[in-house]
Amino acid sequence: MIHIFVQPMVADGIPITTFFLCHGHSYLNPNYITHSSQPGVDQTQALCLAVQTTVDCTIALKPTHIHLWLRPLHMVNCLLTLSPHRDTHITYDTHAVLLTFLSADPSHLLYVQAIGPNWPGTPPTLEHWRLAMDPTLRGSRPTQPINAATAKQAM
Repeated sequence: MIHIFVQPMVADGIPITTFFLCHGHSYLNPNYITHSSQPGVDQTQALCLAVQTTVDCTIALKPTHIHLWLRPLHMVNCLLTLSPHRDTHITYDTHAVLLTFLSADPSHLLYVQAIGPNWPGTPPTLEHWRLAMDPTLRGSRPTQPINAATAKQAM
C-alpha cells in the first residue's frame, strides 16, 4: 500500500504542487519513499503533472493499493471529471496513467480523497513549503500550457 500526499501552492508567483510518497502508513514515523514538487503554468497543470509523476513512481513499486490524498478539497474536483478540467490534454493523460494502473490487475485499487491540513501521519505544511521554495527539488517548468487545446479538438 502506497500513500501519496499532494498539496498545491504558489511560490515566487509559480503554481507548484508538492508531493510525498509514503510506503504503508505509520502515524508515528512515516517512511517517505520520495518527495518533490512539480511546477506548472496553472494549478491544474501542476496538479496533473504531480499526480502523473507520483503514480509513475508508485507503479514501479508494484503496490495493489494507492491512496491519493489531495489538499484542499477542490483539488479532487480538478483531478476528476468536472468541466473545464476534463477537456484538457493534461487531465486526459493523467486519467490514462491512472487507468493503466487500475487495468493492470483486477486487485488494484485507487482511492482519491481530500485531506485536512493537520491529519495525523500527513507531512507537515512546513515540509510542503520547504519543497515548494527549493528550486533544486522541482521538476522542470513547462513554458506553455500543455492543455492549450482541448482533447476533443485534438481528436
